[in-house]
Amino acid sequence: MDEGGFESQVVPFFPLNIVLFPGMELPLHIFESRYQLLVERTLERDGRFALGLTRDSAKVDGPPPEAFSTVTLAQIDQIVRFKDGRMNILVTGKQRCRVRDVIDEEPFRQARVEAIPESRDPVPAEVMARAAELYHSYVDILLALSAVPLIQSLPDDPQEASYIIARTLQTDLFTKQSLLEAAGPHARLVSEVQILERDVERLRAFAQINSERGYFFYRGNRLSLN
Repeated sequence: MDEGGFESQVVPFFPLNIVLFPGMELPLHIFESRYQLLVERTLERDGRFALGLTRDSAKVDGPPPEAFSTVTLAQIDQIVRFKDGRMNILVTGKQRCRVRDVIDEEPFRQARVEAIPESRDPVPAEVMARAAELYHSYVDILLALSAVPLIQSLPDDPQEASYIIARTLQTDLFTKQSLLEAAGPHARLVSEVQILERDVERLRAFAQINSERGYFFYRGNRLSLN
């Protein structure tokens, strides 16, 4: 995660139906021509673009969808090109930003963004300890249900820990967006503790029911527990 801030800069802007957190890796398949151009223009610069959660659905070759104003600056780390122009890219979230202006002079959207600093409010030890305890329980249940790769141990740094929890939570996108928008690690961890306290119990009940059945569905796929 980047710690340095900046006043403002204009970057390509990719509205997408996902929330990218700082420190999070995200593979993307780029097939629309305007976003292929976005990637090319990004690589001509510093390899960074803004990625923000959409407020509405988008149509191929239609106008770019509207997005939330709190976004994440993404760095392109890897790219695989196909003969027909499609691309697979791997990006990493670097820093939260706020969109100040949207610029529609290109086939893709650009935005003037400024860095959002994280609040430096101290995180009480009991909040961090409770978050770590619940997170470990949550991950243990998920690992028992499937072989989905997850980070099992949280770092001591509250900011990094809060973002790891945020991207691991199996929750709706608007909840994830609210975690991205939290003032800092203290506020984010408090919200995550509330979510985890609710979801750990629900997940335990889910695991018990499905262990008796012998299988469960994860993201549309039937997975065996035997």
